[in-house]
Amino acid sequence: MDRKKTCCKCREEKDLTGFYKDPTKNLGVKSYCKTCYNEHQKEKRRTPLGKLKQCYHAMVHRTSTRKTYCNINILFSKQEFLDKYLNNKTYEKLYSSWKDSGYNTALSPSFDRINNKKDYNFDNLQIIIHSENAAKGKGRKIGGKVSKYIGVTLDTTCQNRNKKFKASLKISNKTTTLGYFYTEKEAAISVNNKCKELGIPIKNILL
Repeated sequence: MDRKKTCCKCREEKDLTGFYKDPTKNLGVKSYCKTCYNEHQKEKRRTPLGKLKQCYHAMVHRTSTRKTYCNINILFSKQEFLDKYLNNKTYEKLYSSWKDSGYNTALSPSFDRINNKKDYNFDNLQIIIHSENAAKGKGRKIGGKVSKYIGVTLDTTCQNRNKKFKASLKISNKTTTLGYFYTEKEAAISVNNKCKELGIPIKNILL
């Protein structure tokens, strides 16, 4: 007869196969069932402290597994990183916006090396949003600089040469041009407004 256990969170009785193994616990499995445990871990990762830990672990993963990071070092400990940024105003602002967006990945706080040839150290770190960091990695540039915003590109073909920033958004698997603007920020606002009109999460945090 299969042994069963009651989950301490959902209170449902389940087979032991419905729990992750943990030799330190009674019956050799965790107190929460797999579904509840995964949800609990997800909630922890979404706290200010949990998100910071996730960012630090991402740095460690990059420097230990990617060839392009073989000569890049992390010059601070995990605890030093947490102590410095947990109450940082920029981090708090970006975290709050990420939370308000319903945890839209594109808007999540991300730690970027200002000079990609240098190590991870506090003087070489800036806090930006995930989409901006990803854009840097892909090399999407505007006038020689990486765009801060999703859906914003430089387009010099516009008849009004002063309106050189194009706003676009992928709708129903088709990229739609929203217009041309004088500044990146105006173009980003247009993208966000279209997102609101469509009832989807906004793409950009306006810094």
